[in-house]
Amino acid sequence: MSHDRRWQIFPAQPELTAQISQRLGCHPMVAQLLLNRKLTSLSDLRCFLEPELRPDAVFPEDYMHPVLALVHQAIAQSKRILVYADYDVDGMTSTALMVSFLRSLGAEPVFKLPHRFKDGYGLSMTQVAWMQTFDMVITLDCGVTNVAEITAIVANGKTEVLVLDHHTIPDPTPPAHGILNPKVLPENHPLYGLCTAGLVYVFMKAYCELYAYEYPLKAQLDLVALGTLADVAPLVGENRRFVSYGLRVLSQRKRPGIDALLRESEFDRAYVSARDVGFVIAPRLNAAGRLADPMFGAQLLMTRDGTEADNLARALCRMNMDRQAIGQAVLDESLKQIKEQGLDKDPVLVLHGMAWHAGVIGIAASKLVEKYSRPVVMISDTGELGRGLRVLVVRWIFTNYYH
Repeated sequence: MSHDRRWQIFPAQPELTAQISQRLGCHPMVAQLLLNRKLTSLSDLRCFLEPELRPDAVFPEDYMHPVLALVHQAIAQSKRILVYADYDVDGMTSTALMVSFLRSLGAEPVFKLPHRFKDGYGLSMTQVAWMQTFDMVITLDCGVTNVAEITAIVANGKTEVLVLDHHTIPDPTPPAHGILNPKVLPENHPLYGLCTAGLVYVFMKAYCELYAYEYPLKAQLDLVALGTLADVAPLVGENRRFVSYGLRVLSQRKRPGIDALLRESEFDRAYVSARDVGFVIAPRLNAAGRLADPMFGAQLLMTRDGTEADNLARALCRMNMDRQAIGQAVLDESLKQIKEQGLDKDPVLVLHGMAWHAGVIGIAASKLVEKYSRPVVMISDTGELGRGLRVLVVRWIFTNYYH
């Protein structure tokens, strides 16, 4: 049994859509869809349909330049740098972008993406001593909420910490030496909705402009588009421009790892679309973070060796097949539990299973939300601990009110 979806119908504006259709040369239905997105000025409408990169989409200089200066100084002084990121695709693409850029500057950064089960998300106190062996720690797609951990890291007075993260900024903020976060900007700013891959791109662009450094920035937009789409960032503002241009770069398949992954996936279309990122590339990269080691994904995106790319692509595709099988088993068991216990009439589905894989229960929960249109809680019971609680209330609200 599933709940009926509640449709919200936008009011038709035939006279205005006719004018927009004539001015932009588009179908009136397209014009109405643009109005539904609350776009009103002709310049906004044109930018939405034909997005182009904006050179004026930047952070304030007094916010960005101190971070750039710290990195520039670290490079000049040959400091030991650690890049530490999240284990999802945004973390992988951010790592590939940042590490490749630092290497081009002459640095030899160490990079690590934590293991979902061994290390958990973000920084942890168990890693403080190790991180203090570096002169600089750059966190990507994590760190802004790690107040205690960063406080401990900088306590030695030697390790500088830079945080590049797009998650909500807490109060108090961590005592990092520099923080870049688009949430400091007004909500209508073109950079506000950046994921971390986009944030790293903006950082690289600003560095190149400040220090007159030549770097093939636009060639990196394939990874920015990949991270943006995989992180389901809003496709407005600079995100839309990054994805529009980045998909063209991605379709050229010049990165050995991307080309190998598409070949291994038997992808034979000439153009890689946003849907292809969501259903072909991102799941295979995410499989590493869900089941094994996300370092596989980051290494695939950075490698320039064709043989290594082929081997990594095969490994990721095998992991994805394993992830699909495990996920289907959890979903089947969940559906059986709902049926046998008559839970389909409950306003909230609360399910638990022995040793359900914590890396896939979120996907299973998402599918149950689609089927039953209500919040879902899934708990993996290890016998001693209920792990992987997932409540998909936001998805339920979207399903019920905005479809």
